[in-house]
Amino acid sequence: MRRFVKLGYVVCSVVLAVIFLFMLGTFRLDIRQRENSAGYITLKNCRTEEIQDSGARLGQLLRCTFVLDRQNITDETLVFQAYHQNVTVRIDGETVYRMQADQGNSFGSTPGCVWNFIAIQSEDRGRTVEVDLEPVYRSSMDIIPEFFLGSKYEICRDKILKDLPSLILGVIAVILGLVYAAFILYNRKNTEVDKSLLMLGLFSIQIGLWKIADVDAIHILFPRSIAVSYLPYFSLMLIVVPFTFFVKSLHSTAEKPGWYIPCLFSIGSAVVQIGLQLLGIADFREMLWLTHVSLFLLCVFDVYLIIREIAAKGWSRRLRINISCIGLCFLGLILDMGVYYISRGTVQTVLGLLGFTTYNVVLGIYSVRDAKALMAIGMQAKKLENKAFHDQLTGLNNRTAFAELIHGEGFEPEKCVVVMFDLNNLKYCNDTFGHEAGDEYIRESARIISECFADLGPCYRMGGDEFCALVRGCSLRECDRRLERIGKLAAEYNNTHENIHIGIACGYEIYDRRIEYDINDTLRRADKMMYERKYKMKHQDCNAM
Repeated sequence: MRRFVKLGYVVCSVVLAVIFLFMLGTFRLDIRQRENSAGYITLKNCRTEEIQDSGARLGQLLRCTFVLDRQNITDETLVFQAYHQNVTVRIDGETVYRMQADQGNSFGSTPGCVWNFIAIQSEDRGRTVEVDLEPVYRSSMDIIPEFFLGSKYEICRDKILKDLPSLILGVIAVILGLVYAAFILYNRKNTEVDKSLLMLGLFSIQIGLWKIADVDAIHILFPRSIAVSYLPYFSLMLIVVPFTFFVKSLHSTAEKPGWYIPCLFSIGSAVVQIGLQLLGIADFREMLWLTHVSLFLLCVFDVYLIIREIAAKGWSRRLRINISCIGLCFLGLILDMGVYYISRGTVQTVLGLLGFTTYNVVLGIYSVRDAKALMAIGMQAKKLENKAFHDQLTGLNNRTAFAELIHGEGFEPEKCVVVMFDLNNLKYCNDTFGHEAGDEYIRESARIISECFADLGPCYRMGGDEFCALVRGCSLRECDRRLERIGKLAAEYNNTHENIHIGIACGYEIYDRRIEYDINDTLRRADKMMYERKYKMKHQDCNAM
């Protein structure tokens, strides 16, 4: 079930992302106008009337009429926002501006929430302006916009400043989401990190994008992009699944199948909305109520599970924080939805976003703090493990690590070559030049062995002067070649150092299942070969003396 929900969510996300990118690249508004001054006024003398028009999408349009009687009109701009309405503006019967969804849009009939800018010139003073608003949805049939006349720059500046709190909160939510996601991706291999924080990050990004794309200021900054008008619907459709997956990680009933109910409903409603939109039956905005039902179901279901958690486990600090934050989120969301339906989408509030942002910050900090504490414990455990499985003098793996490997699950000795090494005259070096010189002998020998064999497999210090390399995919001829290189590196070292004379005896054998029980038998055969060569090396040294 979990895999099915994740797959469904990924598919919906990809489809909506493709639709958004397609709209962003192809959908355009058809705007025709005269091109263009300080300050501005709000026009109050607007007369409105409903006009029956068989050519209109819904059979009627709303006409707003007013006279440009402002004193000292120079070159100014008439500014207003249309909410899912096609617009035609005439001055004394002459069409000076038209805005509608481009006929090349493959689906969707709405131009979105568009700010319209009509250049008003000095000779237009005293003329009559008619603004025809053709609604594409019944919910926008009698929406009358507010008309402003004056400096385009100052009107836009004031509207953007008014929406600045919403934009800032939205940006904060997106940044928080990216930080959480980056934190998890950076620590993806760390088992102590709670991966559910990635779900909180995805949820935070979707919430932020929803609010950023929903404010009026964005439609001023991106005046010709229908895709921006659709982005809030896409974001809302995608918030249920990551939010559910994060919240369920806070409960002891995380693996109960009931958690997938709101996820399945959300994915199902998203599939229905995408299908009806692509078929041209209904636009996303007309089906927004389905997304709101998904959110309401999520709220109800989360409250129910919180009650069950309290009954089963009692109160905890994290649960109290969770309940407080979720309560704040739900209250803000309900108020936001109430304002949306009362104003028919013309008024946006930040109560829900404020609640969700607070929730993200509080639980995000709580989760990151827990994750850091677990990571600190994990790092300490790794340090202890490193000490247990590594030789402190050379840094190589030790005999314990060798035993852990060969007795571990999944170890296959086939085609393994065991190479054994022994340091000649280590005791003589210790007795003659001191243990510091002996330690130097061991470290340099470990470096040479590692340099020649570490790329083929792990190297181990098995005891005082004994080393081992366990390699795969290496022929015996290749072993001979690398052992010759060990001799050359030892000779190079000896030529530059007087007191320490490195001599490394080597032996190797490949695992043979016909004659050996396990890899330890191979090790003993390699050890025997190594001692034979060690004897020969000592004999040669004596002859040389």
